[in-house]
Amino acid sequence: MTVILEAEKLSAGYMGRSVIHEVDLRVEGGEVVCLLGSNGVGKTTTLLALSGELRPMEGNVSFAGLGAKAPLHRRARRGLSYVTEERSVFKGLSARENLRCAGVSVKEVTALFPELDKCIDTKGGLLSGGEQQMLTLGRALARHPSLLLADELSLGLAPLVVDRLIAAVRTAASPTEPAPTMATVSPGFTWPLSTPTSKLVGRMSARNRTCSSVSDGGTL
Repeated sequence: MTVILEAEKLSAGYMGRSVIHEVDLRVEGGEVVCLLGSNGVGKTTTLLALSGELRPMEGNVSFAGLGAKAPLHRRARRGLSYVTEERSVFKGLSARENLRCAGVSVKEVTALFPELDKCIDTKGGLLSGGEQQMLTLGRALARHPSLLLADELSLGLAPLVVDRLIAAVRTAASPTEPAPTMATVSPGFTWPLSTPTSKLVGRMSARNRTCSSVSDGGTL
């Protein structure tokens, strides 16, 4: 399999203080990788550093020939899609206009999430939390990324909605459309997202606590 993303000895944090320490991670085409840990241990910080939004303190991140210091917008142009936990929609624009701003096909997104068809002309701020997350994920997947980073897909959503999001992620990471996906999810929905090729190597800390997890080649 082609290596899409690789992090080596990655450390990152804020105001000169590391939150994640010497994280090693390798993601190949078609893989789904889940970051596990309680609130505050550094899952979002890891994604920010991998995406280029947060510059690493130490170590390296390789994606599409770009090094650790490449900013998010350059990585996005090379095939990275990043779904944040804030459900990033333009609340004053309709769902259709949100998709047009991203330059993606409305038809393709509504085929992925038919639930959006009935509210495609509704302003983003009036959509339910589940509809906003479908819009955000659909917009990201419609770009046909080689790498999708998704933070807290299940946060505050009903189980049925989460099932729809997970199905979309699985489709995106299928062998026919190899888009490796790293997803930070709440513990209750981690297991159905994992695949037999999931793996995680890293150390994240919060205050005086340290969380270490290693899983290679097995189902989480």
